[in-house]
Amino acid sequence: RRPAGAPRRVNRLTRHPLLADLLLTLVLLALGLATTHGSDRLITAGLTLPLIWRRRAPFPVFIAIAAVAFVQWVADRNLIADLSLLIAVYTVAAQEPRGRVIAACAVLEIGIVIAVARWGDPAMLPTFVLLTGMATAAVA
Repeated sequence: RRPAGAPRRVNRLTRHPLLADLLLTLVLLALGLATTHGSDRLITAGLTLPLIWRRRAPFPVFIAIAAVAFVQWVADRNLIADLSLLIAVYTVAAQEPRGRVIAACAVLEIGIVIAVARWGDPAMLPTFVLLTGMATAAVA
């Protein structure tokens, strides 16, 4: 059973998408910062903070997050804040034309391949299938 105030809160977030994006960003940022320290916190901020603008500029936000994720890969850091890539690609799929969706999916899949090559276990296929499945679900 739903609490009496729940529909009102949901309506408020629906009417104010920037507030919803801010809350989402803050939750992901808090989750990421709680599991990192040092320079990883800067990368976590770079991965999550652009989500505030995801509805206003979905493709540029995705590209910015993907660029930070590449820096993360170069620095050999494996962070929970990579979840922001799935949220960003979902927003691209929901709001952008097909060509940009395909480009974003290609960038994400390349990132999955290089991440699995670096951080996956010796039997890489299950990790690759899991990450590709999550990416596919994000755009489906």
